Formats: sequence, C-alpha cells, structure tokens
Amino acid sequence: MNLDEYSKLLKDQKGRCAICNAKKSTLNQRFHIDHDHTTRKIRGLLCYSCNAGIGLLGDSIKRLQAAISYLRSSETPTLKVINIRLLASHKGRK
Repeated sequence: MNLDEYSKLLKDQKGRCAICNAKKSTLNQRFHIDHDHTTRKIRGLLCYSCNAGIGLLGDSIKRLQAAISYLRSSETPTLKVINIRLLASHKGRK
C-alpha cells in the first residue's frame, strides 16, 4: 500500500479506526494497515488496540464471538478469595 492508497482509505474511513471509530488525531501513532493473513487482502485501518485485539485472537471470528459471549454473559463466575488457612487446616483430614 502506497501513501496515496493509505490516504484514500483513511479518508474513506473518515479518519477513524474501522472498529472502534477512534479519531486519528486522538492517537499518538498512525493507524495499522489490517489485512487478511491468508489472502493478504487489506481490510482497513485500525488503531493499535483494535489491531492487537484481533491479532491476539488469531483473527478468528469464532474466538471473537466466544469472547463477546463471555463478556455478555451474566453467569461469568467471579473469582473468590479463598482463605488459605482454612484450606491448610483441612489438608490432613479425610
């Protein structure tokens, strides 16, 4: 992608990240050029956080949907602090 193509895509996206809609002016760095790692086709321009997020999920729609379900779930368990002394006192009991 050359500078003219980057500028056109940035203009088409109204100077914003294609996922979170963050303005380029609010970022301290240029947008990342996101592409399909199999086809090499450019998908759009992303801020660092959105680019890293989908990258860490392996660009997998299935994993992203699972993450969305996890975040939406009201049944997501919360971690409870366990009293270690209580566990130690029961260690030798059967």
